[in-house]
Amino acid sequence: MERGFFVVVDGIDGCGKSTVIKGIKDFLISLGINRNKIFITKEPSNSIFGHKIKEILRKQKNEYQNKELITELYLKDRKEHVKKEILPALKDSKIVLCDRYIYSTIAYQSAQGMSMEELIKQNEEFTKPNVVIILDIDPKDAIKRINLDKNRDKKELFEKEEFLKKVRENFLKLKALMEDENIIIIDGSKPKEDVIKEVKNILEKSLLE
Repeated sequence: MERGFFVVVDGIDGCGKSTVIKGIKDFLISLGINRNKIFITKEPSNSIFGHKIKEILRKQKNEYQNKELITELYLKDRKEHVKKEILPALKDSKIVLCDRYIYSTIAYQSAQGMSMEELIKQNEEFTKPNVVIILDIDPKDAIKRINLDKNRDKKELFEKEEFLKKVRENFLKLKALMEDENIIIIDGSKPKEDVIKEVKNILEKSLLE
């Protein structure tokens, strides 16, 4: 590839983002793309602000507290993430696969009580992805997946069914609210093979454009 390509996979906790990103990587390699040209990253990132966010997600009990602080930390973390990791990778003609991005901040922090319109404005400065894939899943099923995940020692702040219902509703609003972005919502509750196949078809079309 002669140019970078930016893909975001987003959605509520337990929707299967990590599985889909691995599926995308395997698919790209099968197309003959060098694995060194595939850059996988996620948010919160490993910046000092990202570590503060992770600490809050682990320790805070009330999902509605500190919404302004969490929003501010995400914006600062994203600024560092884009500048130091995403943009350099794109300039090096890499395919960037990002687990969560501005869409999570808009969906989650508006569920906390922040203005969705204001959150969209605050994130306008950041690099737009070529493709945004939002995995839609019922929060009840998402919580079941989280409970079955042996890699999680305990639930994080937002991993609560009632809260995730609000977050899901917000994710589903984004396509209409952000018409200038290539947001594609797919059913994440289907078998993972079917989900990955659908994502492959989307990316194949986008990469050939």
